[in-house]
Amino acid sequence: MGQVAGYTVADYLIQYAAQERRYKRLPASIWDALVSHVQDPGDAARLADSAEGRLLYRYAIPLYRRAAAVGDRTAAARLARLLGERGDLDGLRARAAVGDRDAAARLADLLERRGNLDGAAQVLRARADAGDRFSASRLATLLERHGDLDGLRVLADAGAGIAELIAELIAELIADLLINQGRSEEASRLRRFGLNPDGTVSSV
Repeated sequence: MGQVAGYTVADYLIQYAAQERRYKRLPASIWDALVSHVQDPGDAARLADSAEGRLLYRYAIPLYRRAAAVGDRTAAARLARLLGERGDLDGLRARAAVGDRDAAARLADLLERRGNLDGAAQVLRARADAGDRFSASRLATLLERHGDLDGLRVLADAGAGIAELIAELIAELIADLLINQGRSEEASRLRRFGLNPDGTVSSV
């Protein structure tokens, strides 16, 4: 009682401000204050979108991170994309470590492009071991793309984890590699009889 709780802005002022201020740059001090004080995840995500649209990635990233921390999948995906585009391996590793599939995928891509195939495979295997079918498929495809027949056979022998997720894909990729190596008869036998538990081609 007796206190002003707020104000209602006239429509014409809102229209004027929207037209006049739409393309104005906010000073860095305001962005710094927003990053420091905005706690609501929804507000953080909207501000992150606005910052990204203005190419202000130094503000977009922490705001996306705040929204992603409470389960905003869209914010998490956009965060992973920005980190990947910036080549931020540490940022991607931190996100992958908390189960972010998008971050793991982008980290694996980045490591592969930099020639670190073992690192890329390790990232994908960790996600695949946690039951992520998408990462398991990417791991198998990575091994096939680089001609790693032994790696695919090890993957086929992974037991109740990865192999069960993508058994048919692994067998098909092994067959493709055998054909590329001129071992068409073995590939044909694979498609007919399947694999032994150790990843070798069965004959019965």
